[in-house]
Amino acid sequence: MATDNLDMEELETEIETNDLALLKRDAERLLSCAESLQDKADQSRSRISLLWWRAILVTVGILFLLGLSWENNDPLRIFTVSALFPLAATMVLLGYFFAEGYKNARRDFVRDRDATLEIVDLLRELERSMSRKKVFSNLERAEFRIRLSRFGIGSGKPSSPPQ
Repeated sequence: MATDNLDMEELETEIETNDLALLKRDAERLLSCAESLQDKADQSRSRISLLWWRAILVTVGILFLLGLSWENNDPLRIFTVSALFPLAATMVLLGYFFAEGYKNARRDFVRDRDATLEIVDLLRELERSMSRKKVFSNLERAEFRIRLSRFGIGSGKPSSPPQ
C-alpha cells in the first residue's frame, strides 16, 4: 500500500512537471506570435504613412503642373483645358487606389494590433501565474518579462489607429 502511494506521488509529480513544461512552451509560442503580430502592425503603420506621402506628392505634383501651364499664358490654352479632364480622371482614379490601399492597411493594422493586445494581456496573466508556480528560473523570467515589456502596451482598450 505504501508503494502504491509513493508511485502515485511520483506520477503526480511527473504529470505536474510535464504540465509546467507544456505551459512554458505554450507561453513561448504565444510570445513569439505576439512579436510577429507586432511586426505586422508596424508594417501596416508604415504602409499607411507611405500612402499618405504618395497622395500628398501626387496632389502637389498635379497642382504644380496645372499652375505652370496656366501661368505660361499658353496660346494653346485649349490644350490645357482639354488636358484637364484626363488629369481629373487620373486624380480620381489615383484617389480611389490610395483610399483602397489606406482602408486595407488600416484594417490590417487594427486587426493585428487588437490581436496583439489580447495576447499580451493573456501573457501578463500567464506570467503572474507562472511566477507563482516557479515555472521559470530567475533568468528565464527576466528574459520573458523583458520581451513582454517590449510591446509598450498595457491591458485595456486599444488606442485609435493611425490616421
